[in-house]
Amino acid sequence: MRIKTFLSILMIMVLLSFLLVQPVVAAYGGPGEDGSGHYGQGGSGGIGEHSSTDPNVEPSEDENEGGSGNSDDKRGGTGKGGSGKGGSGSGSKKGGGSKGGTDDHGLITVTVYVEGEDLPLPVKVTLLREDAATTLETTLDENNKAFVVFKSEPSGDCQLIGEPIPGYITPSTKISLTGNVKSVEKTLIYEKGTISVTGVTLSKDNLKLLIGDSEQLAAWIEPANASNQTVEWTSTDETIATVENGLVKGISEGEATILATTTDKEKTAECVVHVVSIDSLTNPTSISALKNEVVILPTHITVLLSDDSSMELPVLWSYDGIGLIDGTLQIPSNYANPILSLVGQLEYTDKTPTFVINIAASGAAIPVANITLDQTSISMFAGTTAKLTASITPANATNQNINWSSTNSTAVTVENGLVTAHQTGLAVVTAETVDGKHTASCIVSVSTAPEISLIYTSGVNGTFVEHFETKEQVFINVENLVDAVPITADTRYYIKVEDKGDNPLLGEGTVIIGPETKEFNLYSVTNFELTDNYSSEYFVSMSTDENYPLDDEKTLKTNFRIGTSTPTVPKENVVVNLAISGGSLNDRSGICFILARELDTPDISQITWKDYYIGSSSLDDPYNGGFDAKFSDEAKMIGWTNSQGRVVWEVPRETLKIGGYYLLEVTPKGYIDNLGLVNPESEDSELLKAVHLTRDVFIQRDVINIFVGGH
Repeated sequence: MRIKTFLSILMIMVLLSFLLVQPVVAAYGGPGEDGSGHYGQGGSGGIGEHSSTDPNVEPSEDENEGGSGNSDDKRGGTGKGGSGKGGSGSGSKKGGGSKGGTDDHGLITVTVYVEGEDLPLPVKVTLLREDAATTLETTLDENNKAFVVFKSEPSGDCQLIGEPIPGYITPSTKISLTGNVKSVEKTLIYEKGTISVTGVTLSKDNLKLLIGDSEQLAAWIEPANASNQTVEWTSTDETIATVENGLVKGISEGEATILATTTDKEKTAECVVHVVSIDSLTNPTSISALKNEVVILPTHITVLLSDDSSMELPVLWSYDGIGLIDGTLQIPSNYANPILSLVGQLEYTDKTPTFVINIAASGAAIPVANITLDQTSISMFAGTTAKLTASITPANATNQNINWSSTNSTAVTVENGLVTAHQTGLAVVTAETVDGKHTASCIVSVSTAPEISLIYTSGVNGTFVEHFETKEQVFINVENLVDAVPITADTRYYIKVEDKGDNPLLGEGTVIIGPETKEFNLYSVTNFELTDNYSSEYFVSMSTDENYPLDDEKTLKTNFRIGTSTPTVPKENVVVNLAISGGSLNDRSGICFILARELDTPDISQITWKDYYIGSSSLDDPYNGGFDAKFSDEAKMIGWTNSQGRVVWEVPRETLKIGGYYLLEVTPKGYIDNLGLVNPESEDSELLKAVHLTRDVFIQRDVINIFVGGH
């Protein structure tokens, strides 16, 4: 069974177990996936976006990132790099490995337009309902009107609130979100006004500084939309501490008060500054080392202050006229003295700490030759951990210390090889020897844990299907239900089929589910009728209670489509961008990608381009970058990267039809790609290589290649 195998693969990957060393060049954010039931969220606008909304336009070199696209067929947010491409609003939220469509029928679309004379854009809008707040940033529609789109459950009376903007009256309005409403459209209008200052606060009310040290204070005017946001900064004693635009500097020992005063002189905030000096310091404990050994130098020194407190200060070291050293020192192989004494330099002080290294009279350190990791790619769920083990060659190298780092600490952090997944995203985790000469990397993909659908629509073999040609083809798979819920030999379920529109009942019936039941034919049970609309969605409700209570544990839902026409997808709707990390491959051009039809196999993690390759001579080898690479008929589209890493697709071998595909790369030798990892943006933990083409879909994949050595 596909669902069980798929989930097993995911768990094994976890147990085995952007952001990037080099930025992914991406022109557009990805869309919500077109399908049934759930409204998709537009992906982030990529790094270095071009301001054009045409996906054929090459991205600019600007490395600012555009914001996320909103749902319901809107464009992505405008970042400094340009406008991200938006996502389709009828995306299918697949439920877990079974891919059963999760029904969010009943959500209300709230479209909010924002207007105002000379209004600085973008602005944020908050939907406040039942003490829960959702905040989105405006984007521009095709008419350059600023808007946001919320998706909300019926919540009764709610409030829309604009972001406070200095010199404008903050707009807000009440709306009613009831079950009989499908969409609401409102406009928030910012009007210019003179808003008086009511107060001012500082980021700190107490501050300790060393003589010569400085720190930035921030002042916040109340209210946030007050017309005049400026303050005047003064110090009560400039011989002790000075201030300029909030930057406070310690001059001499003592106490002074920093004042931030509004321009009307009516409101003031204070910060008391204590300026201290260093009385003494503690030298770090001496160590012993071999010649040629790489030693880790102390990064901080403990100092005792004039007010009897202590502080850790950063330190840089030097010896024998050698310039400042930060981090590590390799003992010279020809160093003749038995003691190497380093002199430290501390900021804001003339104190000179010393660090003594005792050099062994004989013997030399064994240097590190290489470092490897036990895993080069990991798929994880947010909130989980995985362990990476680094191996140093030779095993008896003198210094076994390793520095760990992550290119995307918001998604992934690492400490002593323990990788922690915080939120969805991609990161490259790197282990580096302390001499900085050897590194090994691992790609980490973080996704949310999949929601397991207890029922889903399928064909006769149990494989998930969401689009059927005839009503007789629709089966309901219940294997997950039987596994999760106590089922007796004669558990009766009530079934009904409804239309998406005004929920007219199209058919109903009952079915007996037993411990061995895998699926049943929906039409045989309900004799449901068809609607006249091809794109209409059919909603199935299934419950042991004929009243179908809203309790999710009692009433199960799934959905599907029926129709005979076969929509097609233009090649421009599949955007692939490549980034390279490590190794000597600096040119991203000429690398081959294919978009191929799914193979009949339960383990898609093992599928590669070689499963579709039929070339026989070296001239056909896609590693050569030639355009005569030979693939089977199941490879529907072939493309090659340009110098910016964007895949330029050839004319498809046949019209791209809706359905499932694999995106595969002829990965350069010595590198691995992340296509076998979970897509962080997926809601059912599908792999990045899985591509589902649906009506009006826009697919973007950011592919990373990291160097792992070898051929």
